[in-house]
Amino acid sequence: MPISPSPRRDVIEAFAKQLLDVRQSAGQPSYREMASRSGCISHTTLHEAAAGRRLPTWETAEQFLLTCGADPTAWRHEWQRAQRLQWIGAGREPDEPVRDIGSPPVSPDGHAPDARRYLLAGAIGAAAVLAAEVALKIGMRA
Repeated sequence: MPISPSPRRDVIEAFAKQLLDVRQSAGQPSYREMASRSGCISHTTLHEAAAGRRLPTWETAEQFLLTCGADPTAWRHEWQRAQRLQWIGAGREPDEPVRDIGSPPVSPDGHAPDARRYLLAGAIGAAAVLAAEVALKIGMRA
């Protein structure tokens, strides 16, 4: 058996092939249909996940699997394995440790990125309500 010129690429392509197999088993839904089912990921991102050019993030792989009716918990280990193997295939270790994909990324302020967005949206909403109330009270006095 010939040695592959890029073991890293082999790992990425193998994971993409597995995603394509899941999609095939789900009746080959279009990527737009899958994006619509997900509601939180674009059809382009889903297409790239199965293209085999790079390993998708866990979040992308998880949405891909969910939209095809597959249980992502059964795939978590496989994704982690592919992530580790792609670095070994590249002949080096990852620049930073592979995080546990069961926990969301944490920013320096200790909040997950989505939590910051929700906090900001809540603060803006509260400010808008306060501004409207002040405007109403000023309008009643005039």
